[in-house]
Amino acid sequence: MISVGFPPTCSERVYFRDVPDAELMDAVYEAFRRLGWSPHEAGRWEVRGSTPWVPFVSYGSNVTARAEGDGELYLRSQSSFPLAWIDWGTNSGHVNQLVQKLEDLLRVRARKVRGEEGDE
Repeated sequence: MISVGFPPTCSERVYFRDVPDAELMDAVYEAFRRLGWSPHEAGRWEVRGSTPWVPFVSYGSNVTARAEGDGELYLRSQSSFPLAWIDWGTNSGHVNQLVQKLEDLLRVRARKVRGEEGDE
């Protein structure tokens, strides 16, 4: 989905009802790290990072993930260049990448808890 604004932003709420918030935030931090988004904690329940700058394509984005209790996760990607006004779906793509990586990490963790073999 293409975002338009100064700067363009995409935000979404996703739910992981069966995952405790502390475990969810550990997975968020790991997802940021694996995506190469330089994660840092912005509070006990918030992780922020930046996507890389790609010459002639994107100035990068600032990505935020915040646990809001009961497995609810608020995700936001915003273009880092303040004069950008259209993102051609980049921020939506970042949110989707993060959700996909989280689902993968949490699926692997659930298998380990159940004692199943195979690490993806």
